Formats: sequence, structure tokens, C-alpha cells
Amino acid sequence: MVRLLGWPVLEVPGIEADDAIGTLARVGAAAGHRVIISTGDKDLAQLVNERVTLINTMSNERLDIEGVKAKFGVPPDRIIDYLTLIGDTVDNVPGVEKVGPKTAAKWIAEHGSLDGVVAAADSIKGVAGENLRKALDWLPQGRRLITVVTDCDLSDHITDWPAVEALALKPVDQAGLLDFYQRYGFKAWRKELEVDLGVATAEPAVALSGSSAGTTSAAEVGLPDNSGLARNYETIFAREALDTWITRLRAAPLAALDTETDSLDPMRARIVGISFAVQPGEAAYVPTGHDFP
Repeated sequence: MVRLLGWPVLEVPGIEADDAIGTLARVGAAAGHRVIISTGDKDLAQLVNERVTLINTMSNERLDIEGVKAKFGVPPDRIIDYLTLIGDTVDNVPGVEKVGPKTAAKWIAEHGSLDGVVAAADSIKGVAGENLRKALDWLPQGRRLITVVTDCDLSDHITDWPAVEALALKPVDQAGLLDFYQRYGFKAWRKELEVDLGVATAEPAVALSGSSAGTTSAAEVGLPDNSGLARNYETIFAREALDTWITRLRAAPLAALDTETDSLDPMRARIVGISFAVQPGEAAYVPTGHDFP
């Protein structure tokens, strides 16, 4: 879908995504472009400068130079030092034991950099100072793991590299997008696109209880009339009942599955239940996120 929307997709085997992003950010900024990185990864704050900003689309937080200072207590060019001291589980960097954000920012402010902190290690008192001295041998490795590479060779993946014009946004593939939305059931998005294009996809109106003016009966479109069907719907609370349904699902030639969420927002919705059926009129629901007395 991303490609159909005109966004270029870059896949570089053997290179970490952060390093590809860092390289693109550096080259784009050097070419005079304004670079916006969509991420929630604090490591990438080291890339922020006058032309590079971060946005976390989950929280709508934007970080420019001043934003990085306000959030972390250090400027972007000291984020590597800062994260080396406090640690980063994503990069398997343990940091200095019992050194948190406030202490790390304080040390960097006092000594200028990680190198300055290391040089002053013998004079730093308390448990934090002791732990710093214990970590001295490992800090260079931690700094290497935290550092985002910005000089990757992307010439085999981007036409005319290091020019970035090949990554420009392309026109939306409207026909392909309509087909994609139709195929995968994105009805609301499909209708929005149809409105924008001034087209409409004809869909028969189905009246399961019989036909009337302007509607089509289920029988007329080949659907069974289930209006009088007995319904047996079960909410599953016990493991035994779930096991019974799993056995039925495995044996069934055809099954229906649906999820219930707490929001229509695809980025924030959480699954609160799962329902399934193996024949008309019989279905089960497994509540996974409900509060019951």
C-alpha cells in the first residue's frame, strides 16, 4: 500500500535501518532539503540539526534542536554520550549502573562530553562514581553501538546516489489503490478515494428479511435467507470451552474469524476480543480485554 501511495520503499540487506536513515538524513540535509524522520527511537535524536527534525506520529511529538535539549537535557551532538552513560536496551548497551538521565545530563554539562566525564572519573564521588570507574573499559564499545552510521554506500539501491531525487514522492496509483482497498476490505478508505475521484463502485443492497423498493433480496443475489435461523452464540470463559472450539475450528472446512477492538484508529486500537464461527447461527466470542465482576 505504501508503494501505491507513491512513497518510495528502500530495502538494504546487511545495513541496519537506523544507519540507512542516518545516511539519508545526512545526504538530504547536505543537499539543502528539510529532513523529517518519523520515529519513536531516541537514538536518532543524535541526527537532529538545523535541517533534521524528528516526529513521533504516535504522540505527535516533534523534536528540533531545542526540543532535544528540553527532553534529554543535552544537545543533539551529546546524545551519543548521554545514551552511552544511561544505557539503551535496544542496542544492548547496559550503561553505567545507577546512572539515570539526570545524572548523565549533569555530568555532561559539567565535563563537556563523555571523554570529559571519563577523564574526571577518579574525582566523581559516591556510588555512581564507583560504577562509572567499573564501566570505563566498556564505555567505548557502548558508544560505538549507540552511534548511527551516516556514510553507508547506497549506490546499489538508489539511482544516481548520492543524489536523492530518485526518492521523490511519486503520483498515487489510484487504480491500484482502489483495487487494494477493495481486495482487503478497507471500505471507508475506498469510499474516500472514490469521492476524491468522482467515481462510485456499485454494491447491491441486500435485505435479508425480504425485498422492498430499492433493495435486492438475499435470494436474488444468491445468499441464503437466514432470517429464521436459530442462533446459538457463546461467550467463552473457560479453557475447556476454548479447547472444544479449537477442535471444531481445526475440523471445519471453512471458518469465519473477526476481532473486536477498543478503537477505530488503526494505530492505537487494541484487541479486546476474538470471535469465530464454523456454520451459520453458531459462533463464539473470546473476551481478551474486558473487565468482568
